[in-house]
Formats: sequence, C-alpha cells, structure tokens
Amino acid sequence: MEIQIDIGTDVPIFAQIIAQIKKAVIQGHLKPGDAMPSIRQLARDLEVNNNTVAKSYRLLERDSVIQTRGYRG
Repeated sequence: MEIQIDIGTDVPIFAQIIAQIKKAVIQGHLKPGDAMPSIRQLARDLEVNNNTVAKSYRLLERDSVIQTRGYRG
C-alpha cells in the first residue's frame, strides 16, 4: 500500500491518509489481518508529524476500517 500526499490541495493530510486507506480496503489491496505501517514509520515515509498519522489511524479505527492491537498495529 502506497500513500501519496498532495500538499497543494485544501484537503487536510489526515483526511488524505484516511481516504487512501479506505480506498485500499475497498479495492482489496488491504485485507483483514494485513499489517499496517507503524505510526512512526508512516509519518517518516510521508514526512508528516506522527500526530497526523495517529489521528488518521484513530479515526479509521473509530469507523471500524482498521483494528489496532496496542503497539503491534
């Protein structure tokens, strides 16, 4: 799964991350049991703040799109 951030848009970065993860789930690129990158790893890869990725993951979990297991992801 590759996430691309467009800094030239008005869409917040956390919303872009959410939309792309949801799209990956819908298209079957991300299946139940697949490991997500850690918050730190994804933040590093995207060159964004850890809190931005954490917010995205938290909202995805709230909407039952992903499920986290403590520090295991």
